[in-house]
Amino acid sequence: MTLWRTPSRTTEAQRLAAEAAQAERSDPGRLRLDANTFWAKAAADDLDAPAVQALRAESREALRVYLDSAVQEGRLSALGRQLFGGSVVERIRARIALDRALRHDPRVRERTIVTPIFVVGAWRTGTTLLHRLLALHPRLRALQAWELSMPWQAAGATADLRTQSIERAQRGHDRLRRINPEMMVVHEFSANLPEECILAMGSDFRSWFPTCQARLPGYQRWLESQDFEPSYRLYRDILRLLQEPDGWRFVLKAPAHTPELASLLRVFADAVIVHLHRDPVSTVASSASLFAVYRSTYSDDVDPVDIGRTVLDQLVLWRQRAAAARAQARAPGSQARWLDLSYDELVAEPVATTIRLCQSLDLEADAALARRFAEHLEHNRQHKLGRHRYTPEQFGLDPGEIRERIGDPD
Repeated sequence: MTLWRTPSRTTEAQRLAAEAAQAERSDPGRLRLDANTFWAKAAADDLDAPAVQALRAESREALRVYLDSAVQEGRLSALGRQLFGGSVVERIRARIALDRALRHDPRVRERTIVTPIFVVGAWRTGTTLLHRLLALHPRLRALQAWELSMPWQAAGATADLRTQSIERAQRGHDRLRRINPEMMVVHEFSANLPEECILAMGSDFRSWFPTCQARLPGYQRWLESQDFEPSYRLYRDILRLLQEPDGWRFVLKAPAHTPELASLLRVFADAVIVHLHRDPVSTVASSASLFAVYRSTYSDDVDPVDIGRTVLDQLVLWRQRAAAARAQARAPGSQARWLDLSYDELVAEPVATTIRLCQSLDLEADAALARRFAEHLEHNRQHKLGRHRYTPEQFGLDPGEIRERIGDPD
């Protein structure tokens, strides 16, 4: 079996890569991944403000580990460093804007997030499919990509501001699509589609998502030792900012919640966890393909065997941590509720399976809702943007080892 190979670069990607390389040759320090430079760009005239300095101190260790790993281990191209640096600046700006919004109205933190639903599972287990179906329920509220990226603007936004914010976010999505259209084949994204919580949770630089974007083994080891409870407290404040008195419940999702469910449940004590499970060989192979495609946006040196080993090790850890969190959730006094769902069942009968899940969640599920689900699926057929193909062997993995280390789906 031939190992995975980077897809051919688009004309746009080649042009941007050449421009980034030329810019770096003209000014060798221009694309340097430097925390001080990023804070100066993000904070501008407010850099010395006490509130900004407090945020800077709070994120110093996480950002240092993140950037050190990217510089020393990331194998980033010039374009990759440019994109990577731009995302760091945007995350700092997001953290400053969030802090400003929360200080502007301290009463936001008095709002209650009632029984949120979190869709979790390893990468590539059907969380997106289920999340976007549940988002159609009139009593559930899923957050779109633009809202997660700019919650301080989304909160109470006028129609004009909403349109402007969506257009701004879409420009960023369109740029990534032009650079690496394979990303859309693996995971369709758009500014106004329901999206993963990680878009709102990265501003403290404590997130598992970047490990699929770049080779960051040092950062991943650091993440394994971190307490994510502060990150979830910040996310709770973001949800409070976006909460509206309409009687609906949040339905949220991210595979990256899976290893941190213990921290999540300390903050969202009454959460409902909908945990998706898939055959481990397919899960690991598809996840490795996701990592490879995403990393190829930022690097010209993507090692499929290294990715295969990284993904397998990561998902073994995630399974162990999720099992430990589940055991805690079963303890006397726990308010959390845990529901399991099979990927195969969801894909085979998405409408019927999601209707049954809604009933388990004590949500109305009638024929009209089933029609909404069916119409959504008709307009969003699997593989409409291209077929995502993968095998474990493309990433140097043996199916027997995967099953031995991960076991059967729970």
